[in-house]
Amino acid sequence: PIFKRGQSKDLYMLINKSFFAPMGERIASCLKQNEINTTLFKEKVCVACVQYYPNNIIRDLDNHIYYFIHNVLRYSEVCRDDNWKSMAQFQLGKNSENGLKQTKIYVFPLELLPQFSSEYLF
Repeated sequence: PIFKRGQSKDLYMLINKSFFAPMGERIASCLKQNEINTTLFKEKVCVACVQYYPNNIIRDLDNHIYYFIHNVLRYSEVCRDDNWKSMAQFQLGKNSENGLKQTKIYVFPLELLPQFSSEYLF
């Protein structure tokens, strides 16, 4: 969802919630189907959001979606909590080689951030 000039922030958050809620349900369902019913990561995690943009057009990294992604990860018990002691955020925007605009979410122990960065930054 794109924030439109003049639109109230509350309305925008409501639109985002209705847009991202099904994603949370799908993640929780997938975890249950695979019998993952405990917190996956006990240590501090890094949530890496890699946004791919087509046509090499410069765009802002969208930060409104992270609220919902963090809540999904917390409620589905992928991580302990979504506070600063339990989670770090890493954002990266890249040109889409296949022409699709997409966002990929990676969750891993924070100590692996240097390895993740070296693979995605270069």
